[in-house]
Amino acid sequence: MLSLDMQELRISNDIFVKCVVGELVMMRDDQVHKYTTINMLSKFCSIIDTLRCLNSSLLLRILVARQFPQDGNSDLHLLLETGKAVPVEIWKTIGNGDTVANPFKIFGKINIS
Repeated sequence: MLSLDMQELRISNDIFVKCVVGELVMMRDDQVHKYTTINMLSKFCSIIDTLRCLNSSLLLRILVARQFPQDGNSDLHLLLETGKAVPVEIWKTIGNGDTVANPFKIFGKINIS
């Protein structure tokens, strides 16, 4: 049986995913408000912030990787339960596909302060 914290985390994650998927479907044909690689972080943060307003004990942190979002450089962000996106600045590529994976930031140091 899952602990209470794990159950809450699982529920928070499930609600977040349903919010994102619902919004993606509703906005897919809206040229102004649809999800893009440029606005996805702010949209995700907004959803997390809304969920936190509904439940102040929200336990949810999400790692978002974008491959080649706008300038050809991939990036990685940790979305905190406060609705803030913290970029990961340093990472380490793992595996044998590092020539392909290097632009795709996988692991690194995260400064949450």
